[in-house]
Amino acid sequence: MPGSRCGSRGEGDPGRSHLAERRAPRREPPAAPRVRRWRDDRLRIAVCWPGRSVAGSGDAMPQIRPTAAAALLVVCGLAAATSPATAHVTLEAQQAQAGAAYKAVFRIPHGCEGSATVRLHVVLPEGSLEARPMPKPGWTLRTIRRPLAEPVPDGHGGEMLETAAEIVWEGGRLEDGHYDEFVVRFRTPDRPGETIWIPVTQTCEGGKVAAWTEVPEPGRRVTDYRRPAAALRLVPPRN
Repeated sequence: MPGSRCGSRGEGDPGRSHLAERRAPRREPPAAPRVRRWRDDRLRIAVCWPGRSVAGSGDAMPQIRPTAAAALLVVCGLAAATSPATAHVTLEAQQAQAGAAYKAVFRIPHGCEGSATVRLHVVLPEGSLEARPMPKPGWTLRTIRRPLAEPVPDGHGGEMLETAAEIVWEGGRLEDGHYDEFVVRFRTPDRPGETIWIPVTQTCEGGKVAAWTEVPEPGRRVTDYRRPAAALRLVPPRN
C-alpha cells in the first residue's frame, strides 16, 4: 500500500545493502602447522645419548622442546634402571603375612657380566619354618638344614626339631640373556612390622659370582647398595 511502512524491501533496498556491508567476513581457521614425525628410537637416541649418530638418517635431528626432552630423560633413566646390567635379584611378592605360608619366587633377570648362571644359593631368614623348595628340570636341588632352638609343633601331632635353612639349585644353565624364576615355599617368621632380608648368591660360568647379600643399615635405602639382598616386608596377619 502506498505510504505503508510494513511492506517488504526489495533486493535493491539500501538498508539491506548497508547491513551486508557491516557484517564481519567469515574467517577460516588457520591451517595446523605440519609437524614432521620422527621415530621414537631416534628421539630417544638424540636425548639419551647426545652426539651419537643415528643409523639411516641423512637429516639433522629436530629440535626438541624442553618439556618433551625432560620426559624423554625420565624414560632414559627408567630404561637404565631396568637394564640387565643393573637389575637385582628380587622377590615377586615383596610383602607377606607374618607367621603364615608364603611362596617366595626369586626372579633372576640376568647372569654375571655376560656369563650364564649355573648355581643359585638362597639363605632363608631365622624364624622361617617348613621350607619346601620347588624342583627345576635340569637342575639338582639340595637343602641344608639347621636345628631349631626349641621344638615346634608340625601341625600333625608331632614336633619339628630342625628346618631347611639354605636352598641350593645347581648343575643347570641359565643364559645371561634369559630370565627364570626359582621358587621355595615356607612359613614366614612371626615378626609383624619387620622387613626381613634373604641373601641370594648367584654363581656363573668362569667362576664369576654375584652375591646379592647386602643388608641396608638403619637409615639407609636399598638404592644405596649395589647388591642388596631380597627384601620381604612382614605385615600383621588378617583377622
